[in-house]
Amino acid sequence: MKKIFFIVLVLIGIKAFSQHYEADVKEDTAATTLTKNNINIFLTLGSFITNGDEHIKDYQPLSFNIGLQYLYKVNKNIGIYSNLSFSSNRFSVIQEPGISFPTSDLNDKNIYTFGGIQAATGFTFMLTHKGCEDDVRTSLTLYGFGEYYYYRELEVSGKLNKSNAPFASTYNTVYHKLSYVVPFNYGVGGDIKIYYIYLGARYFMSNFIDSSFKKDHNWPDLPKLKIYLKYKF
Repeated sequence: MKKIFFIVLVLIGIKAFSQHYEADVKEDTAATTLTKNNINIFLTLGSFITNGDEHIKDYQPLSFNIGLQYLYKVNKNIGIYSNLSFSSNRFSVIQEPGISFPTSDLNDKNIYTFGGIQAATGFTFMLTHKGCEDDVRTSLTLYGFGEYYYYRELEVSGKLNKSNAPFASTYNTVYHKLSYVVPFNYGVGGDIKIYYIYLGARYFMSNFIDSSFKKDHNWPDLPKLKIYLKYKF
């Protein structure tokens, strides 16, 4: 999480610097409501929250989205929000005796990475009042989303038994095109904007791993709640 906040602080600094030297400064009272449609590039950095399963590590690897978002003005306080982005969701699983997949070896690290395309749509509500410009107004966005995973990977690593491999100490193996990973997921999300930063959460309503596979291999449920920070350019 420290990396997330460091990156966000850098982005805030860049935005503040560009605003300070912007040539055509807007008038202070020019934009007290949602006055225009706009399209922006955005980046989110976040991590999944553990679901209490002892097989899921407490601190998940960094996940991200990068893409385009569009806000269409309905009236001065409400807009229709949509986005299209590339997504990367990552999870860390703890393997214990009795879990035989992908091998009977107990791996030190099991990292899932699901890369795909996400589409979302919803509504944005402007929350602040007179005297604020559009770019710094507080807003609330609620949306539904769907994701398709064209990239489904499991990376495992650990220490080798010296008797089996006397000249090597560690191993690292990557499994691609995982058939037991559900390729499509969907859910709901929302974020609140304060100045230039969005704080948000997404809840995935379907499972990442096929239910029959989980039962056969005693494989845990992956967490479904992700919190994130978003910045638009």
